[in-house]
Amino acid sequence: MKKITVLSLIILILYGCGNDSLLEGFADNSGLEVTLEEAAKALDDGNYQGVVTALSAYYTTTAINPEVARLLASGYMGLAGIDVTNLIAYSYDDPYSISPDPFDMVEATLSLIEASLDDEGDIACNAQFWMVLIFEDDAPYAVFIDGHCIGELIDNLNDAKRIFDKLQNAGLANYDDYVQHGIASAVHYVLFMGNAAAEAMNPYFPGQPRYEAGYVPAPINRDGYQFYKYNANPTAYIWTNITDHTFNEEIDDEGLTPYQRDLIDVNNAVNAIGQKIIQNNLQPKNNSLQNQLDDFLREVLMTDEEDITTSTIISAATTTGILEYISLMSSQGV
Repeated sequence: MKKITVLSLIILILYGCGNDSLLEGFADNSGLEVTLEEAAKALDDGNYQGVVTALSAYYTTTAINPEVARLLASGYMGLAGIDVTNLIAYSYDDPYSISPDPFDMVEATLSLIEASLDDEGDIACNAQFWMVLIFEDDAPYAVFIDGHCIGELIDNLNDAKRIFDKLQNAGLANYDDYVQHGIASAVHYVLFMGNAAAEAMNPYFPGQPRYEAGYVPAPINRDGYQFYKYNANPTAYIWTNITDHTFNEEIDDEGLTPYQRDLIDVNNAVNAIGQKIIQNNLQPKNNSLQNQLDDFLREVLMTDEEDITTSTIISAATTTGILEYISLMSSQGV
């Protein structure tokens, strides 16, 4: 299935072509030009590892080549399982009935499959082939990612986000970059939060003889959190271990946590799409991508403010704020 490159086509169709399109203008160097062309084809074919392998040697932060950076970041997003076509389809689910759940948008965006079993019947996840999902028989709508594989997906998202950060800081980012950065950050937020919650629920602490990192699968949708809260199994996980300390993380050079940084990136994407709509005299209501990202942002921040700012995000996305949202989201009937 064609994945990340579809986003550029969607954006170009919705917003019109510009001189800064995602794949426009290959480098003059013939060797690099061929590599870029081959990487673009590999990306379209879903060979994300091939994209990363081909372009990693060409990527440098001291003299950024935007075409190399964009394709490489897209490759990392693909390795994390992101499928933008799923996001577009999700935004149109039941258009005349119940609106899709904003938080569950991320789970619907991912193109992941169930982890296989080894010869002994134990789960054997494989992040390289996106075989990472785990399902519970008594929770048909709950979705989890195996705790032994989610770290690799998060690492790929971190690599993509770092590239987009460099493009933005160098003043080389275009609208497509901001949108892709926002999607990668929304997925990172959900996976990062789910992984933190899963580690907190581990019945054994690091250093204890029976401790095993990744022992508890990470919830990535609303039903997953509700399953853990209402189907207590103290031998497998302890829901009450989740506190505000669960989401303590080191801050970056700007004093932001990974959660705050993710949501700022999502908001930047929403604003970038809004600017493009104005620039091309389009109707805002026609942009499902903007609506989905904006709804997700408002959902996790639990805000109905007309304009979300960086200050709004910083003040709401605290450890206490994240715990408050998880408590609300995990309540049955919500």
